[in-house]
Amino acid sequence: WTCKGHTCNQVPVCGDGLVTAGEQCDEGGTPSATSCCEGCKLASSSCSCPAAGGACTDNARCGNGVLEKSETCDDGNTTSGDGCSSTCSVETGWQCRLSGKPCVPLCGDSSIVASEQCDDGNTVSGDGCSPTCKVEPGWGCSGTPSTCTHAVCGNGKLEAGEGCDDGNTLPFDGCSPTCQADPLCGTVDAQGKPTSAVGACKSVCGDGILLRASFRQTAAKPVTMARTTAPAAAAPPTVRRVPTVGTESCRKTAAKSVTMVRRTRRLIMPFTADA
Repeated sequence: WTCKGHTCNQVPVCGDGLVTAGEQCDEGGTPSATSCCEGCKLASSSCSCPAAGGACTDNARCGNGVLEKSETCDDGNTTSGDGCSSTCSVETGWQCRLSGKPCVPLCGDSSIVASEQCDDGNTVSGDGCSPTCKVEPGWGCSGTPSTCTHAVCGNGKLEAGEGCDDGNTLPFDGCSPTCQADPLCGTVDAQGKPTSAVGACKSVCGDGILLRASFRQTAAKPVTMARTTAPAAAAPPTVRRVPTVGTESCRKTAAKSVTMVRRTRRLIMPFTADA
């Protein structure tokens, strides 16, 4: 304490084990190993310290989905190999953007992890490995970092996107000018040997050939159409009787209504739906 006249003020003394004005914590002369209280201030939100002073407790825990203290990631578990290790450190080839969320592969770092098909050290498209580290159509990639080459039809090498490559681009020799296997046409014996070049063409899924299915033309079968029942004749419109006693206009209206009914009856004809 310090006193001036009749007024005394308490002066905080960090390390005396008592939390006084301006202090958030005070573990005394021998601080705990948690490193939670530094200079009588809380070092991390994961720490809890007695209000009056004393040893603090570190509640930080890897795998709780909260980024705490020295953690560089926390995906909510303590499993290694998913980008965030069991000690909550980011693993090589991964990036962990949000705490509590799964980590994703880091495309462009020259390492292939998880769902990456290639990684050539960049995120440029058109070089065989896309910006999302997927092999682009017509390319083949291998190695780490990935080396990608574009397929060349007719060079005698079976490359990405090719169903065959016989060293030329001639048609009708079993391998098409676009290096796709020609369909097998004709008939074969029980051992699979060709017996005739005449016959249906066949293609199997995965050979790179889109072959239209052949449909056999069959004679059209007569279709019997159910005759529809003729609709009942529409009922004539209701005619409101007009008093015979009245003005001339009322008598004319009644005459017109009767004439309309007669005409309507002539127009109603029986209807039979035929096939």
